[in-house]
Amino acid sequence: MLLLPLHHPAWVAKQFGTLDVLSSGRAILGVGVGGEFPKQFEGFGIPLSERGRRTDEGIEIIRSLWTEQESGYHSPRFLFEGITMEPKPLQQPHPPIWVGGRPGGVETGPDGKPRFKSTTGAIQRAARYADAWDPYYMTPEMYRESVTAIRAHAEEIGRDVSSMEWALTTFWLMRDSYDEALEAAAGKLRYGRDLSARIARYDILGSPADVIRRLETFIDAGVRYFICNWSCEPSEVPRHLELIGNEVIPHFR
Repeated sequence: MLLLPLHHPAWVAKQFGTLDVLSSGRAILGVGVGGEFPKQFEGFGIPLSERGRRTDEGIEIIRSLWTEQESGYHSPRFLFEGITMEPKPLQQPHPPIWVGGRPGGVETGPDGKPRFKSTTGAIQRAARYADAWDPYYMTPEMYRESVTAIRAHAEEIGRDVSSMEWALTTFWLMRDSYDEALEAAAGKLRYGRDLSARIARYDILGSPADVIRRLETFIDAGVRYFICNWSCEPSEVPRHLELIGNEVIPHFR
């Protein structure tokens, strides 16, 4: 997942367009706005308040450079005219753009139940631009609500999202028991603070049986692709892959 507001979209279009050619049409561009670590934006000289607009405009520019013979764009942040990019990507009409994020607001829906605000930037961005929705730090209930909100906003703006893919970025750690996995993950993922509660709420933890049960709840909520990040030491990743391949994946075949 690329923090698009920290990169010039023309550079991203060129790099990923070339990657699509080199990979025989298998590139996927994932973009997010970032913002959890403001120092990143300070280092690039990018105002944190502009990250949403820069991401939206960046997606528009990238698609234009990928699909049009000659492109131009005019905004307070990007200004160019008569630009041609070669090589064009192999995938048609262009490589899929997966939009990440995490809705931040809640409102009461017509049924009286809480739901994500349709005005949340991540929801609007996914509804308007995404070929796939790939959020992170979500419970199954939150994911289901986000899908509903995206579909509702897409209908409002007249976009058909029937072909959209539904993914989720997850953090995994497998042990003989859930409690062992939670303790190990909490010790690994700190980022300068105690994240135990967040890890327990959102991560994929425990034995293969625990993991299968957890995945089933997300699949029921609409997830079709899981992006795996590891909450374990790098040396443990091969063992995790073996467990997933031998004990988790066969359950879903």
